[in-house]
Amino acid sequence: MKMNKNKLLLTITAILITLSSCGGGSSSSGVGTGTNPVGFSRLLADTFNHPRCQNCHAFETNNLTQQIHRDQGRLEGDCSTCHFTPGWEAPFQSFTFSDKTNVEICESIINKSGDDLQNVKKLMVESSLARWAIVDGGTLSGTLERAPPGSMAALADLIDTWIAGGGICD
Repeated sequence: MKMNKNKLLLTITAILITLSSCGGGSSSSGVGTGTNPVGFSRLLADTFNHPRCQNCHAFETNNLTQQIHRDQGRLEGDCSTCHFTPGWEAPFQSFTFSDKTNVEICESIINKSGDDLQNVKKLMVESSLARWAIVDGGTLSGTLERAPPGSMAALADLIDTWIAGGGICD
């Protein structure tokens, strides 16, 4: 009899979990809402956690990019000499993604955009620096691996989907 109670409890729990993920309520993860939005972790984290983004946005840690720049004596100066992007500059140390969770990266990006989700898109899609990281990658020493999704149109679509889902940081 005890075994049957446990099976019944497990079955009821499974049904409740299934129903809650299909319902019209909302949750911070974006699962279970009427429009079924997906959050930052599923849509955009691969881009922001890619080594191309992490290397530039990790000045608070000792990383390979910093070492290369130190070895070449290029910690300051005209970055466009090597990066072939007019106006190239290193991100502020306060805008680091190093050792941050997806939620912290997402919140940092929203904060940097003045808490305006449309501004997140504008800053990302219209930025020559983001374009360099995602679709170009040219440097003096060759072309580096592009960051995902690999095209600005694809990035714009992902950001639009994220915004339509409420800009959830999960």
